Amino acid sequence: MTEPLGNWLKAWKNNALDLAELEKNIREYYGFTDINRLCWDDNRVQRQGFPEVVLASGKTQEQLTELLSYAINQSKPLLLTRLSKEMGEYLHTLAPQAKWDEIGRVFSYGQCSHQTIRSFVAVVTAGAADESVAREAVATLEFLGIPVKAYYDRGVAGIHRLLAVCKELKDAQVCIAIAGMEGALPTVISGLISAPVIGVPTSAGYGVAQNGMTALFGMLTSCADKVAVVNIDNGYGAARVAAAICREKDPS
Repeated sequence: MTEPLGNWLKAWKNNALDLAELEKNIREYYGFTDINRLCWDDNRVQRQGFPEVVLASGKTQEQLTELLSYAINQSKPLLLTRLSKEMGEYLHTLAPQAKWDEIGRVFSYGQCSHQTIRSFVAVVTAGAADESVAREAVATLEFLGIPVKAYYDRGVAGIHRLLAVCKELKDAQVCIAIAGMEGALPTVISGLISAPVIGVPTSAGYGVAQNGMTALFGMLTSCADKVAVVNIDNGYGAARVAAAICREKDPS
């Protein structure tokens, strides 16, 4: 993917592009659309390869409705995370063709073009309490056009459950390991496979689990190589990093 700004400036310097055209190109390429106090980044796909994703928390029904209407009218893909059940169901009535994952709290309209990668991203959870975070990651990867396989309830408390899918995990290009409690899963997986592992601590756990802080500290102090960590309960962030690792760069 080529950054055009340098080419435009060279063309302007060589008098092949006048100032008005240069300004117009810059405004369009780095432009945005104001939608009810929300600024839609129109050309993020061109700059980053993936579209803007909107955190729905704190947004009004009116704002989210206008965002969806804009996406539909402009034929742009839209991903909303952290939606309430009521808001997700409401938006789904406006766009029945969209996907609404109640457990993951993710609403997706449209999809990015399929990305060519070597294999797939594996999403592994330690327990059932981590499923909502995993579903957020899975829905994000699907929206971004990245092949994904999910493996639920494979925590170290019954490590035979993890070993049963270890052969499949070895084929993954990236593995997202999601765990609360003590957060040991990413370390164990990293010791078994060659792919990079993205740890996602979750807020699942009792007492000194401290709403995910113990899992976060455990993952950050992992003794295993190639473990990176995102924020607590941040399935979206893990998926976005995994997609960036996997995606083949445009040869242009």
